[in-house]
Amino acid sequence: MVYLRGSFELPLRVMIFIDAGYFADHWLEKECKIPRTQFNFRQFSKQISTSFSDLKKPRLIRTYYYDGLPEERYPEFSERKQFHNRLNRLMGDFQVRTGQLEKRNGEWIQKGVDAILAIDMVEKAFLDQYEVAIIVAGDQDHLPAVEAVKNKGKQVFGVYYEGSYSEKLVNAFDLGYVLEQNKDGAACRIDEGTKSIQQ
Repeated sequence: MVYLRGSFELPLRVMIFIDAGYFADHWLEKECKIPRTQFNFRQFSKQISTSFSDLKKPRLIRTYYYDGLPEERYPEFSERKQFHNRLNRLMGDFQVRTGQLEKRNGEWIQKGVDAILAIDMVEKAFLDQYEVAIIVAGDQDHLPAVEAVKNKGKQVFGVYYEGSYSEKLVNAFDLGYVLEQNKDGAACRIDEGTKSIQQ
């Protein structure tokens, strides 16, 4: 689908919103055993922005990466901050947005990250900065933002992996993209079901 503006045919503007806790922490590092520092995020963004059949002529505007940062007193702060700086520096169309990362019972928990993602995705839809949002997430907390963006007349495509997603969220996506692991770490197959999860 290509939108017409005036007498000019322009490509669909696409923005990608990545929940780092879901994608990097759980999918890459726990499921695929791939350190985030060794993963090609630029290639991943291009791959998913060109793999949906409805996106005949996509123009990727920017990829937003939402992550938590621990307090500076923790040694993990420097490591994660350096990684964020590297993403921002090496990828001109990549922007890192951060919330807090708190340690509870020995585990790191994101705080405020989902809210930042939701505000950005909805705000940019109302500012007409994109036609299609691609969200890499599986938590039901993202459902209100997805519905708000769709109510604005935008399309929302989702990227998630089996065994870790909200059925309500996935059913709200216009199209779904299912991550599958292979020897390279994150190959994918297309789920073209617009309102239901394909088995």
